[in-house]
Amino acid sequence: MKNKLSAAIKTAFPLLLLLTSSQLVTAEESVSINKQGGLELSITANRTPQTLKKPVATMSIITKQDIQKYQATSVLELLRRVPGISIKTSGGLGKQTGVSMRGTNTGHLLVLVDGIKIGSATLGAASFQHLPISEIERIEIVRGPRSSLYGSEAIGGVIQIFTSKRKHNKVTPEFSLGYGSHNTLDMSFGVSGGNENNWFQVGAGKLKTDGINARDSYTAYPAPNYTPTQVAEKDKDGYQRTSLSLNLGHQFANGVKTELNIMDASGDTQYDGGTVNKTDFHQQAISAKVSTKIVPRLKLTGVIGTSLDDNDNFKNGVKSSTFTTRSKSASILADIAINPNNTLILGTDIQKDSVAGTTKYSTASRNNKAVFTSLQSTIGMHDVEASVRLDDNQQFGKHTTGNIGIGHNFANGLRLTTSYGTAFKAPTFNDLYYPKSGNANLKPEKSKNIEVGLTKSTAHGVLSGSLFQNKINNLIAWTPDANGKYSPANVDSVKIQGIELGHKLSLAGWEINPIISYLKPEITNGVNKGQILRYRPQKLLSLDVDRQFGKFKMGATLQAESKRFTSYRTSMTDTTKTPPVTTVTPRDKLAGFATLDLRTEYALSKDIALALKLKNVLDTDYKTNKGYNQDGVNGMLTIKYTPR
Repeated sequence: MKNKLSAAIKTAFPLLLLLTSSQLVTAEESVSINKQGGLELSITANRTPQTLKKPVATMSIITKQDIQKYQATSVLELLRRVPGISIKTSGGLGKQTGVSMRGTNTGHLLVLVDGIKIGSATLGAASFQHLPISEIERIEIVRGPRSSLYGSEAIGGVIQIFTSKRKHNKVTPEFSLGYGSHNTLDMSFGVSGGNENNWFQVGAGKLKTDGINARDSYTAYPAPNYTPTQVAEKDKDGYQRTSLSLNLGHQFANGVKTELNIMDASGDTQYDGGTVNKTDFHQQAISAKVSTKIVPRLKLTGVIGTSLDDNDNFKNGVKSSTFTTRSKSASILADIAINPNNTLILGTDIQKDSVAGTTKYSTASRNNKAVFTSLQSTIGMHDVEASVRLDDNQQFGKHTTGNIGIGHNFANGLRLTTSYGTAFKAPTFNDLYYPKSGNANLKPEKSKNIEVGLTKSTAHGVLSGSLFQNKINNLIAWTPDANGKYSPANVDSVKIQGIELGHKLSLAGWEINPIISYLKPEITNGVNKGQILRYRPQKLLSLDVDRQFGKFKMGATLQAESKRFTSYRTSMTDTTKTPPVTTVTPRDKLAGFATLDLRTEYALSKDIALALKLKNVLDTDYKTNKGYNQDGVNGMLTIKYTPR
């Protein structure tokens, strides 16, 4: 499985030609950056550019400046700074990871790259651990349901990743080279340039590490008796990834703008395990776009894209399985500026997911067609958003979702928002069709979310808070039948209540950013009624403190989480005894923890800087997934060339 950029270009080029010839167009995706390097426009909340003061949706935006400031080596490092997000990791760099937003399941999160959905249709989640951070320009996170604009999966929210774009008019290179603990090498190179009518950006990266020992032992079932046996394993589990990105653009004399975006990552990761101990992976997202204004108040959007999620699994060098997901999509969007205070969006989406590999599913593909509309209005001191979407799924039929939100701006800098939205999640191919365990009668999971938010602008920053409740019905869980055979079923309902507080503060030259989240994801019916969902820490804290002293920059990050349960409390009654005896098995749990990271950077010149980051300096011994280790004290020294 090799990473070939030329093959990606061959795949994408016909898409670009098709869009150009059909005169479809896309909403302008350029963003405005203020003098302080802050982002002033967002796209994801309403699928069209808006100033950050307008969306009613609760948002977080991570810019390129943030990525550089925090010296992040993975997307997961950045997401831990977002309110309501918790992460479950099976070891060190490149190991299987689950991201939960606001207490929802990992599959309740829609992940996009340049507008194209990514992830596995068999597992139902994206592999965040393989996303190359060197190829990323910014990340937009919308917290709360967005199915009324995006369809399935957006129960917990939407994360959209935008790849790097042109930064300079003249041809300009930039590079970064880092070396750190566990023989970790992290290097990237990029070059961009162009003018008003033609532009390009090409990037490449390589990450390689010996890794840590993912876990101390695992359970094996050796033949001929297949008796469970604990096998000790103390070796390091390495990881390597090669990444490429390409962005091309051209604006014709008549104002039509074309754009091609490619992100490609491939490599391998090692595990400790009885059935699989190495995986070769390949992820790819390609989108082709064209944009223009038909008339001054009308923009049309046309986007064609494809994504790939491919995994080959090995045991001691022998391939044991292959899982491949391919997703093809197309969308058309009309952005109508009725007047300066009212914007109407009309759109349609088509998507086809298909799976292939060594596992033969009874159904290997499915289509989804959708139409949607959204209205954004400003009425005096109020901002109003309303959207509705109809999805027609080949497997589940038609589903309608909606969202309405109101924001009120007070004269003293206070903004109050309220919103209500519905969402749904279609079952995965594994849930439906996995041989001998799939359940083709599953219904989509559905949710209803209500939220109230407050933001307050002060002389020193912005204070924000959100209070929400999300009820999810038809939650899919693996459940035994009368014969003890497990299969997925719509058995649970969950009520998730939460509060998020954050403060972006500039005080006496210091940048201080505390974030606190409290979640209560409680099962409301079924055998586990009254219990908190597994692997959901209820309390989350993130605190960043940064300061610049001339050529020196310094910063620290404190992150803390409360305990997380890894099992459910069970009870069994022995009716053969008089009186009957009930035995209760308590819940297993992982202890809460806190970690501290330190970072510094020195400007050797205007364009060259030397950076040092030390992570987990307190050498906290903690786990986010039962049985899997996390790294102790570790560091990275990086030299980077970034033209200003």
